[in-house]
Order: sequence, then structure tokens, then C-alpha cells
Amino acid sequence: AASSSGEEAAPELQPEPAPALAETPETAEAEAGECAVDAASVATTAAAAAWLRERITVRGTWTKEHDAAVSAFLSPAGRRLLAYTDAVLGLCVTPALPQEVTEEIQYFVKRTAGSVDATNIARDVVVGSVRGGSLNSLLRLMSSVISPLCLAERTWPATIKKEFSGQLHRFMASLTEESWEARGQTVLYIPPEDASEPDVARHDKDLVLRLNTTLIHWTRQIKEVVNRETDGGDSKEEGPLAEVRFWSSRSVDLSGIHEQLERKGVRQVVEVLRAAKSSYLKPFLDLSRSIEEGHEEAVDNLRFLENLTPPCEALAAATPSEIPQLLPAIASVIRLIWRHSRFYNSDERLTALLRKVSNEIIARCRAAIDLSELLGRGDVKASTTALQQSIQAGEAWHRVYRTTKAAIAAAAARDGSGRTWDALDKASVFAQSDAFMQRCSDLLDICASVQQLASRNGEGEPAALPEFGAKGGAGEVASSLLVLRSSFEKQLASLRALPYDILDVKASGWHDDYNRFKAFVKDLEVMLQNVIKKAFESAATTSAAVELLEAFASLAKRDAIRRCVEKQLAAVFGAFTQEVTSVKKTFDRLKGAPPLLHRDHPRYAGGARWAKTLHARVSRQWSQVESTRAYLAWPREAEEASAKFVELDAVLDEYVRRMYTEWVMTIESGLSRLLDQNLMVRSATPLAGSGGTSRERYTFVETSFDVTLLRLFGETRYWSRLGFEIPYVATDITNHADSYRVMRENVSLLARGFNSILASLAPAERKLFGERLHALEKKVLPGLTKLTWAAKMRLQTDAYLKEARRVCTELERVVTSFHRAKRLVAKACRKMSDTRLVTLRKKPTYTQQSFVEEQNAHHERVRATFSSLHAEMRQLLAESYEVFRTDGEEVQREWRRHVREVDAAVEEALRQTIKRSLLELSRAISG
Repeated sequence: AASSSGEEAAPELQPEPAPALAETPETAEAEAGECAVDAASVATTAAAAAWLRERITVRGTWTKEHDAAVSAFLSPAGRRLLAYTDAVLGLCVTPALPQEVTEEIQYFVKRTAGSVDATNIARDVVVGSVRGGSLNSLLRLMSSVISPLCLAERTWPATIKKEFSGQLHRFMASLTEESWEARGQTVLYIPPEDASEPDVARHDKDLVLRLNTTLIHWTRQIKEVVNRETDGGDSKEEGPLAEVRFWSSRSVDLSGIHEQLERKGVRQVVEVLRAAKSSYLKPFLDLSRSIEEGHEEAVDNLRFLENLTPPCEALAAATPSEIPQLLPAIASVIRLIWRHSRFYNSDERLTALLRKVSNEIIARCRAAIDLSELLGRGDVKASTTALQQSIQAGEAWHRVYRTTKAAIAAAAARDGSGRTWDALDKASVFAQSDAFMQRCSDLLDICASVQQLASRNGEGEPAALPEFGAKGGAGEVASSLLVLRSSFEKQLASLRALPYDILDVKASGWHDDYNRFKAFVKDLEVMLQNVIKKAFESAATTSAAVELLEAFASLAKRDAIRRCVEKQLAAVFGAFTQEVTSVKKTFDRLKGAPPLLHRDHPRYAGGARWAKTLHARVSRQWSQVESTRAYLAWPREAEEASAKFVELDAVLDEYVRRMYTEWVMTIESGLSRLLDQNLMVRSATPLAGSGGTSRERYTFVETSFDVTLLRLFGETRYWSRLGFEIPYVATDITNHADSYRVMRENVSLLARGFNSILASLAPAERKLFGERLHALEKKVLPGLTKLTWAAKMRLQTDAYLKEARRVCTELERVVTSFHRAKRLVAKACRKMSDTRLVTLRKKPTYTQQSFVEEQNAHHERVRATFSSLHAEMRQLLAESYEVFRTDGEEVQREWRRHVREVDAAVEEALRQTIKRSLLELSRAISG
């Protein structure tokens, strides 16, 4: 690293173990924090400001405030200038440090106080940048620049050097520890001291003192790691995967410390202090031995806990409905750990692990419960389902625990071991989950109140009842409904405004707030009896009215309220009668040309499906209206609605049968004759390189299957789904639709393979593969001229397809191998072209003898490389030629042409490497 004033770079110091430095795109000057500048290009103070602006490369928009900051820096009062990008403010050019961590900071620092202009900017301004985290950057700067420079200094007085070195090592130890601890690793700082000869070093009291200080720091670091039991895994909010991650991290950390303790630098420090009889060495060695024991424990625990990873990962991604089926597997693994683990079988650790499973269940249930949906304008039904499933998950966890505990007790009774789960703290395991289940029960009660009093639809938006006042204008009734709903929403708003998370079972204030809510809901239910008889005036559709009937019927406990609801039921049947009439009119208007529901639907079966859709639309509403029989007595209007529905049902059913009859009439006899056409036909698409002329010997092929049969297959498939019988005249063919589909796919595979081979070969390559293409053409030809789709030729066709595809596959493999050999030969030529025939090191001064010796050695290496490439190309060509060795004269002629092309490529590669080598030598000589 070099400073901006051109000072000589400091020697690099690499202590053991050296922290891994993050690579950056900066130059060596930027990594050291300084860069040299050329003052000759700066003419004025304004130019100096422009020079600074040009070197600010962080992203952002330049403003007048930035110009003012640059001017202030150039003035005598300015000492430093920082440039960085803020997430909110954008580009910042200021002497103040950023408040948040930034990706990059560029700095401009004056060496001395005073103004800066064109005459002194090169001498007095230091420029650099800091990337990544501040600790990492500082560690990189200290390790690579400042520490080596200071420790290599020999002109300082001995007392100052001793005091400074000790303080520097203490600072570097703390900096190394903090920097690597942020990345989850424990790294020991090894001071760059000469401890290679312990007998000599032990007499240097200052050195022994510094090494003792370092050893004390190491002892503290290792003691923290050894004593760090389950701090990360024993969090009361974490799940079982956190325990696995903790022991995995602990295993890696202890293993890393053990490896560092075996390094040469650490051993040298230990040997010096042993020779000096340091009193701090014994605690350090004891801790070093405990590292091995702790690592053994961590590995053993991790070996068993890793079995929890698959089921617990599934649990961490599960919904409440999926949790019960995952718990038995988790309990089985925990039982295995408790029974066989050497270190993880204590009651305390097992209780903590079971508690983490409870935490994970609570976390998954909390993730599925959306309080904004429940207390806002969300889907209350979905929230109700999530709450019910959460309670079921908690109950399932209780059952699995009891079942596992009973199985362990039974096993202990059989084997006489006496080891059971009786000593486990069950209250600690289930305290949080039981409290959460009770909280879910309270929220279920709120959901029921929301469904009755807020009248929300399936999407969580207000249903017809809440919109009554806005559309109906029914005066006092509408106003009363709005007041009722508004009062309830205000109460919900008070729950939303609670200063704690409702799903947090540790929030003790919930009990008083929930009791106040229950009392308020009772008052609203009394008010509901006064407005319910006019609530149906805003019901625009049968479906909405039925939803209101169901909602109010659940509240109709007194006779007066029940009679009011029964009067609205008659109006619901009247609305349903109007809906049936509307559907009948739509059907009469479109039945002549029925719209297809999907573009792939056939004509007749598609029309039948459209009619079935209209029927399903009315039937769905009728089933909704008919469901009211379960909780309300039907009025006389129900008879008229039923008659209208039965009439429309008969009309639609008759239309479907008529479409079926018309389709049957279109089926002609003798469909088997459509199968008497060849499997494939020649394609009109020309081959690449043929120019579209008729002189090309080979052509693409296409599958040939009659479209009429495809339509027939489509009609029969959909009519079968509609439950209709397929006519016998079509059954003979359609029963084999799947076999024809398989045959079409096989023929398509053959056609695609044949076409793929032709498309992959260049015109010259087609000549080279002429005899094999001719053989493949002979194999494919029966499908073009002889074989048909008829069942009588099925055996011949299957044998033909099998053999033709085999030949096609073999030829495709040969072509692929040939092309691979060509690519490898071309790659070898490129490598030969990129090889230089001269080797020149940067900035040396050669004598004639040294230059000749170095070039001769390099030529030997190049000769070996060329020989290897040449042998490789000869081998590739020889392997490729084996395919064509027995072919005719025309193929041999094409092969010789191919070899000449390879020779030309090799010659061109040699020409290029000679040219580039001479150019490189010329540049080295000419400068």
C-alpha cells in the first residue's frame, strides 16, 4: 500500500492465523486508504474543486449543497470531506460521518491545516475509500498497512516502541475478536513476534509480557466459548431448529478454535511462555483441553439433533392444519435423542427442547392468524378456521406428548430401566401453548360476534346488510343499522388500538379488555332485535338474502324475531323465481349458437357443457334456498319457486340430450378407413443450407393423422364425462384412443428425431454422413409409403417404430459425438492460438544469456503444450474416423476435406500465436 505523497510501500505482515480479507475492486492505493494525484493537471482553485468532484464516484445526484461542501473543505477551516450514499437522502457530501452503515465511503483528508488550491492539492490531500463493514475495513487497514509499518519502525526510542507495541497488540486482539465475532466466528489474534527460539525469547521480558497479555486475551475468548452453553438455543421464543443451529455453530466454532490452537504461531507462543514459566499458561492449557471435550459434546449432540431437521423444517413451513400429522415424527426423534444421546438426555435439556416445539407450534399458528383480517375488514371465516386449527394443533401436541410418555413408561416397565418422563416439567413445556389455546378461544368468540354484527362477506367486505343504509334510504331503520354497526366497529377499533400484541400470551391486560368487549356485545344483541325485520330490504340477490337468513336465523331465539325472519324467507323465494326466469331468457336467446366455455371444447359436447353450467348456476342457488328448510318453515311461495326450477331443469336436460343426438347423427360408418393413411408425410419445409431447391436429397417429415378422428376423440371424451353412452360405431376406434395417442407420440418422437438429425448437420456434414443418412432414410421410408394407422398393422407398426427410433437414436448419438469432437478440436486450436511463444516478466533487466535461457525454458513448455494438443486432436480425429472408416469413396473424400479444414485451422492458430508473440516482443523492446 502506498500513500498519496508517494511514500514507499510498507512490508506486508501476515500474522498466524491471518484474517481473511474481503476482496474489493479498489487498487492497492485505495485499499491502503490513499492514492497519488497529479498536481500538474490542476491550474486553479476552481479546477481543484472540479478535481475533487470528478473523484467522487458514489452514486447520487450532485446539488449546489455539495458544491458548498467542497468549497468549505478547500477553505482553511476544512479538514476532511466524506462522500457516501444515504438510503433516504441520496448522495451526501459532508464532513460528518454517516448515521447508518453504508456500502462505501470516500474520504478526502488534509495533511495539514490551511487552504487547498491547484498548487498544493497533490501534496496536502489524501484520498481513499472504505468499503463494507467498518470493523472489517479497519481490521484490513490495520493488518495490511498500519500495524506492519509501526512494528517495522526502528527509529523510535525503545520505551516508546515497547509501550506502543503492547497497546497495538491489545488493540489488534480486541479488533480481531470483534470483527470475526460479528461474522459468527472466534479467531485468535497472533502477534507478529519472533518466537521461533523459545530459549532466546524467554529472556526478553518485554516480549514475554506482550505474549502473556495475548495469552490472557486468548484465555478469555476460549472461556467465553466453553461457557457458552445454550444461550442461542435456550431462547424462550425460539423453535427446535434454533437448537440445531446453535449446536451446529458451536461445533464449527469449537473445531475452528481447536485448529487455531494447533497452528505454528500459537504453539510458538505457548513454548516461549512455557520456557518463561508463565503462570497464565496452565489455565490456558486447561481450557484448550476443554475445547476438545466441548467439541465432542457438540458433535454428539448435533449428530442426534440433526435428525430433528427434516420434520422440524416441515413444521416450520406448515399451516396449523398440517401440524398434527407432523408431531408424531418429531416426538419419535426426541424420544430417540433422550434414549441414546450421551450428553443431551438430561431432564432440563429435554424439557427445553419440548418447550421449543411448543414455541414453534405457537409461531406457526400466529403466522396463520391475521389480526388485521379478524379485527379489520378481513375474511373472518378464514380467521375462524385458522383459530380452530390452531386449537386443534395445541390439542394434538398434548395427545402426542401423552402417547409418547405412556409408550416410554411401558418400555421402562418391560426392560426394568426405570427411565421415564415423569420428572419432566410438563407445566414448563405446555404453559405457553395452553395460554395460547385459551387466547384462540377468546378470539373465536370475537369472530362469532363479528360474523353476526358486522355482516361481512367471504372477502371480508361489508355484505348487503351493512350497505342497507347507503342504498335503501330507509330512514330510521337504516340509521339504526348504521349506528349498530358503527358501535360494534368502534369496539373492534378499541381492540385494534390495544398497546400490545393480542396473540402474545404474556400480555396480562387482555383479560380485562376482553371482559369489557363481551359486555358490550350483549347490549348490541338487544339492539339487533329492533332492526332485524327490515334488514332484508337491501338484499339484491338470492345468494345474499340466503346469507342474511342464515346469519339472522342463528340469532332468532325469541318467537318475534323468528316470525320476522320467516316473512323475509317468502321474499327470498320470490327473488329466486326471478333468477330462474332470467336464466331461462338467456338460454332461449343463445341456444341456437351456444358459446363454448373453452376453445378446446368440441362443438356438441361444448354446447352441452354450457347448458350444464347454466343448470349449475340455478341449482347452486336452489340448494342454498333449499338449505333454509333445516332452520326455517317454508311458506307457500316456495311451491311456485320449486315449480319454476323443475321446469327449467327439464328444458336444460332436454337440450343436452338433443345435442347428444345431433352429434350421434354426425358419426359416419366406416371410420376405420380414415386410418388407412401413412404414418408420416414429407414436409415442405426446406433444410438449412439447401436454398429451398429440389436438389436436396433429404427432407423433413411430419406426423399424419386424420383431424376428423381427433374431433371424434374429443367429443367422446367429454360426452363420457357428462355420463352419456358412446355409440357403437365410434366405440371400436375411440376405445383405442389412448393407444392411438401413444402411437402418435411415438411417431412424433421418430419424426422429431429424424428432423433433429437433419437440422443439426450442415450441408457438407450431410455428405459426410451420407451413407448413414441413407440407411436411416431406408428405415423411416416404410412409415412414409407403406405402414398406416390401421389396427391390422399394429404389430408391424410397433416393430417399425422401435427399430426406426433405435437407428435414429444411434445415428443421433454418432452425430453428437462427431460435433463434440469438432468442438474439442476448435477449442484446442483456440488454446494453441492463445499460447505465447515468448515469456516476459514485468520491469526486469535481462542479460542476453538470461533472456535466452528463460526463452528456451519457455519454448520447452510451449513445445510440450503443442505436442499435447496435437496428440489430443489426432486422437479426436482418429476416434471420429472410426465411424467412417468402412464407408465409400465419396464419404472418404468428404472426410479428407474435413481433415484439411482442421489442418487449416491449426495452421491459422499457429500463425496467430506467432504474430501475437512477435507483437508482444516488439512492444517489450520498443517500450
